[in-house]
Amino acid sequence: PYEPTAGFLRPEVGVAAHLDVAARHGATIRRPETVTGWQPDGTGVAVTTTQGTYRADRLVLTAGPWSAELLAS
Repeated sequence: PYEPTAGFLRPEVGVAAHLDVAARHGATIRRPETVTGWQPDGTGVAVTTTQGTYRADRLVLTAGPWSAELLAS
C-alpha cells in the first residue's frame, strides 16, 4: 500500500558514512579485495585476500544476507 509519509534510503550513502567513521576511529579499509579465507592463529586472526594475507587481533564480518553461507563451515 501507498505510504504518503514514507521515505527512502540510499544505502550507498549509509555505507560510505560507516566507512568514514570506521576510518576516523583507526580502521584500515581495504578495497576492492575479495576475502578468500581466514583462520585463528593463536594470538588473533590471519585473513587471506586476493591481494595478500593480513593479521589482526580481531575480525569483524559484515556479509549481510550472505552470512549464513559464509559462516556455514
